[in-house]
Amino acid sequence: MHYFSNKLKKNKNKLFFVTPKKEKLSYQEFNQKSVILASYLYSKNGSLKNKRVLLNMDRGINYFIVVVALIKLGAIIIPISNKLKLIEVNYIKKKYKPLIEINKIPFLKKKLSMTKELNNENSSRIIFFTSGTTGEPKGIQHKISKLFMSAIEFSKLSNYSKKDIVLHNWPHYYMAGFFNMFLCPMVSGSTIYFTNEIGVDTYLKYWSLLLKNKITKSYLSPTMAQAVINYSNYNKLPKNKKINTTIFSTGSYLYSNIYKNFKSIFEVYLKNCYGVTEAGASISLADKNESDLVGKLSKGIFIKLSKKKEIMIKSNYFFEGYLDNEGKLKRFNKKYFNSGDLGEKRKNSKYYIIGRNKEIIKKGGEQISLLKIENISLGFKNIKDVLAKGVKSEFWGEEVELDIVFKNQKKSIIKKINNNNKILLNKFLKYLSIKLTKIEMPKNISIVKHIPKTSIGKNYRKIF
Repeated sequence: MHYFSNKLKKNKNKLFFVTPKKEKLSYQEFNQKSVILASYLYSKNGSLKNKRVLLNMDRGINYFIVVVALIKLGAIIIPISNKLKLIEVNYIKKKYKPLIEINKIPFLKKKLSMTKELNNENSSRIIFFTSGTTGEPKGIQHKISKLFMSAIEFSKLSNYSKKDIVLHNWPHYYMAGFFNMFLCPMVSGSTIYFTNEIGVDTYLKYWSLLLKNKITKSYLSPTMAQAVINYSNYNKLPKNKKINTTIFSTGSYLYSNIYKNFKSIFEVYLKNCYGVTEAGASISLADKNESDLVGKLSKGIFIKLSKKKEIMIKSNYFFEGYLDNEGKLKRFNKKYFNSGDLGEKRKNSKYYIIGRNKEIIKKGGEQISLLKIENISLGFKNIKDVLAKGVKSEFWGEEVELDIVFKNQKKSIIKKINNNNKILLNKFLKYLSIKLTKIEMPKNISIVKHIPKTSIGKNYRKIF
């Protein structure tokens, strides 16, 4: 099946990519460039069918032209961050043994001859690295054709259309940057507004970016949404301006306090989509007034709860398997996938996320949710960011410690609770004592300059 070729040809002169520099590329032009490049790569390297190719490129439209060219050749694509150090790149090369590495697209003047080797889309795979909650990279191999079908179903669920302009400002080498912001627009005939990777400048100009470019779909991880909230004094919605953008939250657990604060400040709600990389990326979409709801499932997705209340997923779009320490594929052959998320089925017969296995600790035999403590902490008006962590305790087994970042925090502030900001900390402790049970109260609280994050803004949790 020629999934990509057929979709790209079908939309022909429809605008596919546009950038702040007024660069424009139609679906037809994009397809032509990918065909030319695929022919060139074949002429230089021979068949790339089922061969690993390391994709180590700067952010840009050319990156996706290379991706589709490799898909046409049936390659196994390994996209990595172009910000990695040389020693890290060499480690990946040694482990996964790619046939070639691509750093940039060659300048091609003319169309090369077509070959039968361009018809291998069904053989193509892609490997994404997910950090999970520990920050340790884990290679996950997907069949491109299955992700394509998953994107069709999720785009239907999310009402993607040819009228949409989808903002692409997430890492291009990450699953969401490929699935939500490239693949879903492509299968729907949408236009991609491709701009710089999200950062401080984006948070300061987020609303003007959406309004100026008539963006209809945008994605924020919960941490990104919190950053937009934190910069709200500088980035206010213009008066009498209506936002016609559907803003999805994905990437990690959406705290109810982030959801409520975002709605309260901007009068815009976040539409939470539940995603599991192994099950085919984003697989559900929640109702607009609930942050912890699993939501309506994509066609071909089924869930149930295990005896331990873990969300179990059955998917038509499952990954092929994990890459082991030697870079070999260990195939996944189970009927259901253990998501690691804890859930419950409430009286309305809907499923709700209540935490993650790795974010539950046991203190004196009682289970304590670190996510719950983080969510409650973010409800304190002076908290900018927070990390709850479990630490070993000789008496309790485990206890909770908190790292916090205050709003408008001075650089000279010291970590220890007894030295600085006693008044604010005492207010925070009083707030926690009302919201938490005695056993949930943190043993120690440290004021820190920042909370370490993974590439998509998840709290980086180490084992202490």
